[in-house]
This record gives sequence, C-alpha cells and structure tokens, in this order.
Amino acid sequence: MRRDRAHHDPRCAAALLAAALALCAPRALAQPANNTCASAIPAPIAATTPGTLLSATPDGDSTCSGSPAPDAFHTLTTTAPGVYLLSLCTSEPFDSVLSLHSACPADATTEILCDDDGCRAPGSNDVGIPSTLKAYLAAQTTYIIRVAAFDAASPAGPYALSITGPAAPLGACCNPSGSCAVTTQPDCLAASGAYAGDLSACTLAAQTPQSFPDSATELPIPDNTGASLDRTLTIADDFPLGDVRLTIDLTHGFIGDLMITLAHGPRTATIIHRVGLGTLGSDATLHGAFTFTDTAPATIWAEAPTPASGHPVPPGAYVCSDTLANPVSLRQTFAGDTSSGDWTLHIMDASTGYSGVLHSWSLTLDHASPTPRCTPQLGACCTAARCTQSTLPACAGTFQGPNTACSPDPANPTTCCPANFNSAGGLDVQDIFDFLNTWLAANLAADFNHSGTIDVPDIFDFLNAWLAGC
Repeated sequence: MRRDRAHHDPRCAAALLAAALALCAPRALAQPANNTCASAIPAPIAATTPGTLLSATPDGDSTCSGSPAPDAFHTLTTTAPGVYLLSLCTSEPFDSVLSLHSACPADATTEILCDDDGCRAPGSNDVGIPSTLKAYLAAQTTYIIRVAAFDAASPAGPYALSITGPAAPLGACCNPSGSCAVTTQPDCLAASGAYAGDLSACTLAAQTPQSFPDSATELPIPDNTGASLDRTLTIADDFPLGDVRLTIDLTHGFIGDLMITLAHGPRTATIIHRVGLGTLGSDATLHGAFTFTDTAPATIWAEAPTPASGHPVPPGAYVCSDTLANPVSLRQTFAGDTSSGDWTLHIMDASTGYSGVLHSWSLTLDHASPTPRCTPQLGACCTAARCTQSTLPACAGTFQGPNTACSPDPANPTTCCPANFNSAGGLDVQDIFDFLNTWLAANLAADFNHSGTIDVPDIFDFLNAWLAGC
C-alpha cells in the first residue's frame, strides 16, 4: 500500500520527470583546451592547425575586435627571421579576428599586428569574413596568436589556422662527382654532398672587384604616377662574373612604397619589394647609402621592424629580399654571366604620399675565379675484389662513396670484400663466427645475398664467398 501511494505521489512524479528531462537535455560543450592565453597550444610552421571557438569564452582582445568575444590561443615559435603568413582563409566562413602578440595577456598592450576580414578578394569591401596577416618576425622567438570572433554577437565555430614561414635559403652543393648545384642544405646533405653555405654560388669570386658608377645624380623618383625611375649602365669590360654588389644612395619617406630591381640581359634580381602596407616596417624611412650584397648579415627588413612609425633604416650593407622578405642572392642570380652589356636599375614608387630622390648609384662587379668551386672527391673504387682510391667519374667499378678507403692489405681489401664480415684485418674464421651470430640473431646485416629475407641461402652464399677469398 505504501509503495502504491509513492507511485502516485505528485511530488515523486515531478522529480522523476525532472530527472528524465535532464538526461535528455543536450550537454554543454566543454571549453576549448586553448581557451586562455596561458593554455595556448603550439601551431607548427608549414602546417594547418584545427581549432574551435564553440563554447569558448573571452580572455584577450585586439584593436581589430569589435568587443570582447570568444577566443582561442596558439603559440608560434619561429625558426629563421623573415615573413610569416598566418591565415584563417580556409576556415568556416565566420567573422573572425586574427591577432599576433608578443606575450600574454593577448590584448592591445602586447599586440604586434591584427586583422579583420583580410581574406576578402582584392578590391572587395565585403565584411564578416575570415582573417589573415603577415609579419616580419625575429628568429627563435615565441609569439602568441589569438583567434577570435569579431564581437560577442558574432557567430563562431571551427577554424583552421595555417602558418607559412620563410623559404629555405639556397647555396652551392658540391656532389661527390665534382658537379655543383644550387639547393637547400638538407637536400644537399641527403645527396651526400658538401654544402658551401647559404647564398653561395657555384662560381667563386676572384677578389678583384671593379666599380662602375652612374654619372647622373639627384634624380627624383616618380610618386605613384605609373612611371618608374630607370637608369642604365652600359659596361664595356667583358669578364665572367664572380660576384655582384649594388650601392644606392637615396632618400625616401616610406620604404613600403618601393619596388627596386636590377636587370642584366634576361636576368633580374629583386633588391627591395614592398612587403605589405603598415605590416612590416613599411613606414620606415631611407636616407643614405645602402649597399646590397650577399655578404651582408641580414635583409633590410631586420632594421625596419613593425611598427616603424617613421623609424629610419640605418645606412649600411643588406641582403636583397623579395616580396616575402626572403633573401635574394645577387651572385646566384647572375652566376655564369659576363659583365658586359646593359645593367638597369628600376625604381618604382607604388603609393601616393611620400616622394623620394636617387642621389647616386653604382655597381661593383668581381671577376670569376678560375678555380672551380667543386672537385671530385676521392673514395674507394671496387673492381671485383680489387680496391683502388679513385673519384666517381674515374671509377670503372663500383664507387663506395666519398672519403671511403681501401684496407691496408691490397690482397684482401676490406671495402671490396663482403666476406670480410667484421671488416677487421683479412679473411679468417672469426668472420664466419661473426656472420653466424648475426644470422642467428635475425639481424638484417646477415642478408648476404640481399634477397630481403634472412634464410639458409645467405649462409651458403657467405661461405662460398669466404672460401673464394672474397
């Protein structure tokens, strides 16, 4: 009877209904793990990192934001100095804000750059779309990235943050054959080559430079008229080029306006290329002599930091750079060419508001050295069981690689005798024991016939070679 009353008790029924509704109600999503600046998650370079603002709460702010809004955070640790591109352009299309900060808290006090709606098409005035930004950043430095909705009223969802860093520098690579190619250091080492250094070329300089100045002086640079200032030096001296150096003495109030190139025949090197209005020290000023050479320590953007606010770039020596501030090598651009003919300096001012003057300019050209950059490397050459020191081009047998050597015993060369299993002295019984121990351990080194498996034929093939004296 008591159980029956409880079953019909309205208070009990209400409690049961409330419990059922609680079970059926959708559960609230947990906040993202990187919802605070202090819990920022690393975002790797040359990759896309997924994330979400669903259930995120405000923790930071930026000057591009409308009001405090849901946000999430990542860290970016740079490798080389240069331009880094941060993009949400492939994310779900919600009104996002992207900002870069020097440290936590990620707000206006630590802000380096921010963007709202940067993913829109050129010439478009669309709003409410994803964001992107680029910045010249120092090497080996950790920054904070804030991904946020525009304001508290903006819908937000998943995002995909992609980061692109500076291009790998190139240099001369000497292959074991003695040939030379310009490539990256990792690719060179993977090919067993010797890397000569970043910005090196396959041609060596003779250290006999000649200078060629332009006679004209005090030339105005057209201010965003569609015209450019072009000056051509015609050089009669004809010699193979080993190095190129350009010196420009100019005054300009806004480096972000300028695009400068040097052309010789079909080859053109970028000297300076505007890399983004207001995002890369674009408002730094130039006044003085600037020498562009491969031997300088850095590009000019290292001295035109963000924000610049009229900061003058110190006159001196700089490496040329492209539109993403990647180094441009003059010696690599003109390697293999000769000095004679027309050399044209092209200066374009692509934005109104600041004018400039080219006071003077000159070229310094160095002769190419008759000494080749690369020579074939010596190594062991196996012709049957006979071993000789040779180079790859001269080896009539199998070249064992650069810097390999034959054994001291020419009658039983270690390099060319696979039956000398332990590579110690000549053939002896110890080689048999060592081979059998390796075979019993199922070590791939005992795959004597290179069949891909360790089996009994490996033993017979080894013993045949050992009995044959090799």
